[in-house]
Amino acid sequence: MPIKIIIIALGVAIAMDADILRQPFTPGLASAVLGALSGFFVARMMIYWQAKKASFTL
Repeated sequence: MPIKIIIIALGVAIAMDADILRQPFTPGLASAVLGALSGFFVARMMIYWQAKKASFTL
């Protein structure tokens, strides 16, 4: 279940980032924040996946 939530949140962050980049008057700070959020969710998903993979091999 946590993986599904992370994937949904990542998809929302990427969609919001793409929508902000299309608007020429939007400040770059908002785009940077959403990019950082999507990077955070990708890193968290990878850490969770590695931990889950390691628990199966023990």
